[in-house]
Amino acid sequence: MTVAERKINTEDLISFEEIAKKHVAGEYLAIGNDGKSYNASYVPNYEPSGVMFFCIPADVEILGYLEVV
Repeated sequence: MTVAERKINTEDLISFEEIAKKHVAGEYLAIGNDGKSYNASYVPNYEPSGVMFFCIPADVEILGYLEVV
């Protein structure tokens, strides 16, 4: 399913900076400029602001994240 099919507004996306500010481990969907979503995991154990792990094609730009509840 593509982002367009889910009708996700870019205003609903959160940035990595917002996620890092919370500094709590969690699962997210990384929304790409190709209209697809990718599973992503935030891990706060790495300095200075934690890291986001995901696997995406090199030519895809991440527009933002949605938290998986």
